[in-house]
Amino acid sequence: MPRCLEPGATFDVVLDSDMDKPEAERPTFEFRAQSMREWKHAKGDLEGFEAALSCVQSGLVGWRNMNRDGVAIPFVAADLESIVDENEVVELFKKVRFNERDKKKLESPHTFGPDSSALVAAPAVA
Repeated sequence: MPRCLEPGATFDVVLDSDMDKPEAERPTFEFRAQSMREWKHAKGDLEGFEAALSCVQSGLVGWRNMNRDGVAIPFVAADLESIVDENEVVELFKKVRFNERDKKKLESPHTFGPDSSALVAAPAVA
């Protein structure tokens, strides 16, 4: 089943700059998978940074361990702009677009042969 159809399925994204923090304290963004139609709708007529921001916000469903001066920042997707800079939005966009699970699928070797479900058709006879 496509990931965007899995009810309640989410995945976490952590900025590279926060990876060295203890897991229990690490600022973490929670996203849901989006269909291509949702990505296109979120992008709309926007370009560049604004398009990336819109796409990231549209799939963002929560965050953990986001604090300012020791006070937890409640989750509001539209407030993303107030807690990240342009470079971090681009990093989130790249990580959401191809999260680790997708990268592994893309990098895994493909098998073709008698055990594969992708069989080559016999040549047409004229």
